[in-house]
Amino acid sequence: MLETYDDNNIKENVKTPKYRQLMNLIISDIESGVFKVGEKVPSVTESSIKHLLARDTVEKAYKRLKSMGILTSTPCLGYYITNSFVTEKIKVCLLYNKLSNYKQKIYYAFTQTLGKDASVDLKIYNYNLSLFEKIVSENIDNYDYFVIIPHFLPGTTGIIEVIESIPSEKVLILDRKLPALNQEFATVHQDYEQDIVNALGEGYELLIKYKKINLVFPSDLFYARQIIHGFKIFCDTKNINYSILEKLEKKTLKKKQVYILTRDEDLVLFIKLCKSDNLVLGKDLGLIVYNEDPLKEIIANGITTISTNHEQIGIEAANLILLKEIKDVKIPFNLIMRSSL
Repeated sequence: MLETYDDNNIKENVKTPKYRQLMNLIISDIESGVFKVGEKVPSVTESSIKHLLARDTVEKAYKRLKSMGILTSTPCLGYYITNSFVTEKIKVCLLYNKLSNYKQKIYYAFTQTLGKDASVDLKIYNYNLSLFEKIVSENIDNYDYFVIIPHFLPGTTGIIEVIESIPSEKVLILDRKLPALNQEFATVHQDYEQDIVNALGEGYELLIKYKKINLVFPSDLFYARQIIHGFKIFCDTKNINYSILEKLEKKTLKKKQVYILTRDEDLVLFIKLCKSDNLVLGKDLGLIVYNEDPLKEIIANGITTISTNHEQIGIEAANLILLKEIKDVKIPFNLIMRSSL
């Protein structure tokens, strides 16, 4: 049997689990020709003694390599190399707070960009930190990456601690930044505050034909409150009259005012209220809705939207994984002009 990996290659006090370190060493030896197809690898006992590892740790590494088709086992004889062409699929746990149209766009772009050499499991934690923590703790060794959209109930504490329990090289944060994180994580995010300032600035010449701008932002909306901050900054800077509405009602609709809707559920009600009062969008009042989708292009002759390129979020996230890069990528918003404004 050939002499194998260096005794000192199993490291203490690193975030990569020891069973994964052992797997990486064996794979490296296969790729470099130290091990060839048909040759026997050190027994569980031998590896346990050689690397000062628990037998369970070695068995876990060998069983994972066996499930990948790299090793095979023969009773009483041990483990043998069965495949010298090692292409382990990247295993990704994609953690969503809930499903939505824009998250579906991210998902499809993400999985398509990763391609066939990656396996993606989608898990929904429903804004619940306990469920989120359970998913992470039970799967910490089962995935190469945890790709997380971090949206939780208002007032939730302990989010940072759970995320930082994952090795930083295995974490990718999507959709929003978490400034409280003490470690450097890969991030693909939107800058909600500055983006609404920039987007409304694109439509300034049309906005000033109205008397007032209203942002409809329900207090129970689990959405970035930086939108409110950016909205106020824009209106104060441009000296535009504005208000922030808790909910949309018939009595709230006023002629010569603009309404910015942050959730799709309000769009149907808004269109109904306009029809009941014979109000014409783009003339009697203006309408802007968050997040682009094909229906908004045709509803009521076209709805103006503030939206980022959600497909680009998925593409950029996948590329960070494929290139093994840890960096911050910002995806900008755009104002997509249509007749509702």
